[in-house]
Amino acid sequence: MAGGTQLARILRPTNPSTFVVHVNSSHHQAVRAADLAPGLAGSGWAPAPGGELVEALEGRDPSRFVLGVQCHPERTASTPPEFERLFRFFVDAAWHTTRRAAPSA
Repeated sequence: MAGGTQLARILRPTNPSTFVVHVNSSHHQAVRAADLAPGLAGSGWAPAPGGELVEALEGRDPSRFVLGVQCHPERTASTPPEFERLFRFFVDAAWHTTRRAAPSA
């Protein structure tokens, strides 16, 4: 995981000097850094034959919440406990977005 990213701030890994978080990643489709859209940046990678795969990405615009992971954080038995913070952050971001979009009475 890249230091200074939104994902690193949310997960706060136990060893921030390496920013390594082991996840349950198993998929048949993947994203390479060269394939990211211009508004996205990779924030987590996994080694793979032919180069690293993007395991986490986020939006470059800090005013919008855009964050994606390729692992399965809902599988709590095989997911690091740090990912509970990811769920809480997502719920909070959705709540604040809804509040901003709600018409005032």
